[in-house]
Amino acid sequence: MVDERFKPADEAVAIFKAVYLRDGADAAVEVAKLVIGAAAVLIAYEHGADEARRILSAAIRAVQGQVS
Repeated sequence: MVDERFKPADEAVAIFKAVYLRDGADAAVEVAKLVIGAAAVLIAYEHGADEARRILSAAIRAVQGQVS
């Protein structure tokens, strides 16, 4: 059984994929920037700027590790 907490993330991935297939990589990146920005604002509002910074930094490190 899939954890329901991850359903919004799965839906977001489906949206990015649809935008990518329809409009290309640049459009998908722009949509991702908007979503990431909105999430960062919400996290900062609910948990403080330091927590938002920590989460974004962890995500960046994870991606850099995959690319290297």
